[in-house]
Amino acid sequence: MRDTKENTRPDILKGSFALTPTELHICEFLLRGNTRADLRRLLDMNENCLKWHLKQIYAKTVGDSPRERDKLHRLTALLLRMQNGENYP
Repeated sequence: MRDTKENTRPDILKGSFALTPTELHICEFLLRGNTRADLRRLLDMNENCLKWHLKQIYAKTVGDSPRERDKLHRLTALLLRMQNGENYP
């Protein structure tokens, strides 16, 4: 498990994708390189609960339309920029 001090911007994720605080935490932990096992331990949740939250994240960022698929691409690009310490829009 990697523990970095990268400065994430949960307000951008929340505003762009309407993620809940728990979903934001999951994204931040994933950004830091944590595994699903790490997430379950860090967030004190069982596998089914984590799966539910991940499904909610995907549902809010991925869809059937090209516009919805673009949301996933934007989320991925944003997370990569955050990980690399780049400025965000």
